[in-house]
Amino acid sequence: MRYDIRRIDDFSLEEGLLGLWHYVWARIQGNMKAGLPLPFDRRYLSDWESVLATNADKFPDGALGRLRTAVNDGILQESRLDFMQFIKPMESVPESNLSLASGIAGYIAHKYLR
Repeated sequence: MRYDIRRIDDFSLEEGLLGLWHYVWARIQGNMKAGLPLPFDRRYLSDWESVLATNADKFPDGALGRLRTAVNDGILQESRLDFMQFIKPMESVPESNLSLASGIAGYIAHKYLR
């Protein structure tokens, strides 16, 4: 909640709002499954509603609806992230990159979880 997400113009998964959205939604799902209060304050969640409404094409289908349902009705509409879509196929193990998209974590996921 440190950043004003309404001012971020990077929608990438790696460093932008799409990646942050996946984190936020995972936290919301986790807290709701555990019967805990939402992990973000009302203002931050309202900012997310605004960002999702004005940039729906940059986020997963139904993201705004799921957020509104969780916030307003306290009902969880689960969604799963297929992270394999973000991994670039690799023939050999990268030497120093640890990332999921093109590094060692992605190599392991691609080779062993698929």
